[in-house]
Amino acid sequence: MRVVLIRDRHSRSDRLIKMLCQVPDIEIVMQSDNAGDAPALCSAYTPDLLVMDILSKDWGLLEYIPHIKQGFPAIKVFVMIGVKDNRLALKAKEAGADIVARKNISLDDFKQLIRLSQKHYRVFPHTLPDSKEPP
Repeated sequence: MRVVLIRDRHSRSDRLIKMLCQVPDIEIVMQSDNAGDAPALCSAYTPDLLVMDILSKDWGLLEYIPHIKQGFPAIKVFVMIGVKDNRLALKAKEAGADIVARKNISLDDFKQLIRLSQKHYRVFPHTLPDSKEPP
């Protein structure tokens, strides 16, 4: 499975890359810390999966999801969000992301979601509204 990774430019951790490298049959074909590169990278590298690592302060990155889904319907979009970003999770889902998960996901759950990304449906394990946050 070919993956393009859009990394959180503020993150100092390589945890996501390490997790991707532990999933069998994953090849990271390109990565960038600029979401604006996503359409060009998807066009040039035709990945099976676009993984977007998003911080809560980078909601603007969500605007690229509908463009990717419209221009490249075969590419699945997997959005990684912060631990408490329930509204961001819902917005990513509304934008058309195929999978939304929190960054503190276990390796086993991450591998399962990667496997599910090959299905024809969407997966949202962490998009339930939090009672402490307004709708």
